[in-house]
Amino acid sequence: MNFGGVSKNVAAILTVVALAISAIFVVGIESGTVAATPPIEDTTAPAAPSNVIVLADQPGQATISWSPSSDDVGVDVYRVSIDGVVSDETVALSTTLAGLTAGSHVAAVTALDSAGNESVQSEDATFIVAATSDDPQDSNTGSDPGPDTVAPTAPGSPVATLDPSGAIVLTWPAASDDVAVVSYSVNEAGVTVSTATTNDAVLADLSVGDHVLSVTAFDAAGNESVPSPTVNVTVDPEPDTTPPSVPADVEASVDLDGVVTLTWTESTDDVGVLVYEVSDGTTLLDSVSATSVTLADLALGDHSLSVVAVDLAGNASNASAPADVTVTGPDPLVLSGVGGELVRPVVSSDGSWRAVLELVPGVSAGWPAGYQNRSQVA
Repeated sequence: MNFGGVSKNVAAILTVVALAISAIFVVGIESGTVAATPPIEDTTAPAAPSNVIVLADQPGQATISWSPSSDDVGVDVYRVSIDGVVSDETVALSTTLAGLTAGSHVAAVTALDSAGNESVQSEDATFIVAATSDDPQDSNTGSDPGPDTVAPTAPGSPVATLDPSGAIVLTWPAASDDVAVVSYSVNEAGVTVSTATTNDAVLADLSVGDHVLSVTAFDAAGNESVPSPTVNVTVDPEPDTTPPSVPADVEASVDLDGVVTLTWTESTDDVGVLVYEVSDGTTLLDSVSATSVTLADLALGDHSLSVVAVDLAGNASNASAPADVTVTGPDPLVLSGVGGELVRPVVSSDGSWRAVLELVPGVSAGWPAGYQNRSQVA
């Protein structure tokens, strides 16, 4: 038998196959075929769950709840551990565990994403489980410990302060318990307005007005303390920072006595206009509640009058467009008669004026209307 010939044939076949594979690979490259880029691996773990609260109000069981975690992709499941041992996995934000032994336990929660990344553990939540009829007797005392019926002590006197945003922050000395305090309730007239797991609470949603608040403490078995001493809190309305609209249509007129009357249209405001301030340039002349003012003591000369509206909170509008007016004394007048009378203005150093009547011999006449109230006979 010629095995050498067979070997040569096999070698020839293998050479052909190898050349065919190489050709296919080259054709694939030249035709633009590109291998797919592998996906980027998710290595970022979710944030740790927070606000873990345990309610153990039934013998042998406890309900654990928590706030959701965040993740760059998404949380897939939560893992609940009791005393360091994984007891449940759930997609919900709470779970009820049964069959727990009587006594004190510690609960913690972690979050896992779809890539299997696990968060750091939440803060521990200590709780106590009451005994069931099937629980063995306490190994230390030889007796059934029974359910926890001892309530925490009352929290200390609350103190109210304001945070930088203006919200009310309530703090109080912590309560104590034979096992552990797990939560607090801030109450008004028996109604819960806020809950907390620490001894402080931000009360951002209280209505405007006066409130009388107190705090109670809860343990893991649901026992509630007596209320703390009360604290009085007043929530002020939001400050008014909106100024009135600018007074418009400001008009000035002057009569023969040099008395100026200034009028304008009413401004609008979200609360209400309290007063209008009338100025001559930068000098405040008067404040009135009406939409007009009479200015009887302006000095002779030119004046630029403007009006500003002020609301109840003291917010002032921008000044109106000025109304320009010129105050003058009476022009010299010659009264008709046999001879004549000359009324001429005399300006004093303070800017006021008086009218002087110069009589022409042999003529007797009275003051003309409009001048007599501000005139003086020389």
